[in-house]
Amino acid sequence: MKPSAFESILSLAASVSGLLAVFHKPLGLADTWEWPFLILVFVFLIPLLILQRRHRATRLAAGLPPLEKPPTKRRFWLFLFVIVAASVSGPLWLPSTGVVIPASTEIVTSIISCALAILVFVLSWRYWNKSLTNRSSQPLAAVPKG
Repeated sequence: MKPSAFESILSLAASVSGLLAVFHKPLGLADTWEWPFLILVFVFLIPLLILQRRHRATRLAAGLPPLEKPPTKRRFWLFLFVIVAASVSGPLWLPSTGVVIPASTEIVTSIISCALAILVFVLSWRYWNKSLTNRSSQPLAAVPKG
């Protein structure tokens, strides 16, 4: 099921708000803007998540699988590559956010954040795919024996 136009707008607005919260200093905005941008991220994300849950619930209620097609291995490797690239490139973009720490500390925190991001991603991917296969293989209604 493709996302609706409203879902796309909410997703875009949350992404832009997040980027503005992170890069407010290089854009010449005062630090007082950081918290309003962070709050806006959640203002846009919460309705987006609610809409996605409703779409999922309606698919399940109609007897359809939770997703039209299961995620592929290609998507797994793409997400993993993006996560690794974003976390390892921290020393390149952290100074632009106003965070100034020694280079050795930036490298160590980059490696630690990369390892933690990979761990969280792999565990959540396994959990999500396991729950998808369990739900799609279960019967829709249990028939009582008797």
